[in-house]
Amino acid sequence: MSEHTPTPWTIHSAHGLCIARDERIICDFAPRADDLCPRPGGYEQYANALFIVRACNCHDELLAVCRALITAIDDHQIWRPSVLAELRRHASEAVDKATATD
Repeated sequence: MSEHTPTPWTIHSAHGLCIARDERIICDFAPRADDLCPRPGGYEQYANALFIVRACNCHDELLAVCRALITAIDDHQIWRPSVLAELRRHASEAVDKATATD
């Protein structure tokens, strides 16, 4: 199985709506700029593209937090205040990135 295009991905809408990394198109939603909006579904396409980009760009951080949590539980370290504080900090940063609306 091949690897996916590395993140971060961004949204481009100059010539239609697409998700890209630098100049490499990952997903093309609308082939022409007039397909974006006001056509029914145009706003939803853009919202979906934003959601996909946020999810993909945050995937590695969220997965790392989950793995760290599992390791802390398995190693019986979860209740150590320093471990719990560090896990909470990492989780909070990952959630903040995943829910950012920039």
